[in-house]
Amino acid sequence: MHRYAETYFRHPRLLLVPILIAVLISVGLALVQPPKYESVARLWIDASPSDTATWDAYTSPADRESAVLVELLKSRSFALKVAHRGSLYRYLEDHRQNTSIVAVVTEQFARFGIGVSHSGSIDDAAYNVISQGVIGAPAGPQIVSITVSFNDPDVAQSTAQAVVDQLHDDTLQDKRNQVQAAVDFYTKQVADEKTQVSVADNSIAQYLSNFPELRQPNAQSDPTLSNLQQTDALIRTRYETLIQKLDEERLSLAQLNAPGSASFRVIDQANQPTQPLSSRKALAFSIGGGVTAGLILALFLLLLLTLADTTIRRPEEVERLLGLRLIGAVPDVVKKIA
Repeated sequence: MHRYAETYFRHPRLLLVPILIAVLISVGLALVQPPKYESVARLWIDASPSDTATWDAYTSPADRESAVLVELLKSRSFALKVAHRGSLYRYLEDHRQNTSIVAVVTEQFARFGIGVSHSGSIDDAAYNVISQGVIGAPAGPQIVSITVSFNDPDVAQSTAQAVVDQLHDDTLQDKRNQVQAAVDFYTKQVADEKTQVSVADNSIAQYLSNFPELRQPNAQSDPTLSNLQQTDALIRTRYETLIQKLDEERLSLAQLNAPGSASFRVIDQANQPTQPLSSRKALAFSIGGGVTAGLILALFLLLLLTLADTTIRRPEEVERLLGLRLIGAVPDVVKKIA
């Protein structure tokens, strides 16, 4: 540890060079980045009893919907639908051959995970923009905020609106598929149970045809007939219950097919940004990242300088490094000036 400290105090200026270079590079990167525009849309999430029963009672509707949106934004299919629905895909096609200095520098830094790359296929570029430039977060118990950042204000607005519209369609279609599956299931169950009812009715009719005296009002009770009638009553009860459930699911499907049946409504349309975002925050992050990267490089340089220095500086190092016994040492006397 002493050797590292000694190396630092011998080369203090040299160890500051990596930090300065890293800060200059990060600040330069922040300055050449195109300005960002931000468009925001807000949704009001309706709370339904079924959602409350399915999810944790302590989770707000906005938390649930934002969690769904975050997962969808990671989906490549959802991102590409949004890109095609708005003007993002067309914008990427028009700017794919951009060879300006800023574009080249931006692409180079994007390879290191800084910024968004527009190179490669347009689908890859669109997915990168959607997955990294769109944020869905709760802004209240029943409000979800959708924020889109992009270097073109029109694209930012159209993309935010496309996210809202695609979320509406996907959420509605998912519910329709679930209800349709329930309708299909209960339809088959009703058909099977109807067959069982017919079988039970025929069994009673056949038994009474064999023993017509049981049809008389004052006929004695017959255990076999009683069992057949009880079985028929149970089957009919199940049949009526299934019909009721089928009617409920059909009603739910009809409601989902009606206009305005989504689980949320838009309270703030995606706005048209007029001013770019402030660069102060980006500069602050750039400086912080540059200082961090510079410190790592400086520590690595300190390690190399220490390992490369083979000078013996303390008496106890003689025997450890050379295997020789130390006889004496001459102190370093500093002459005082009168």
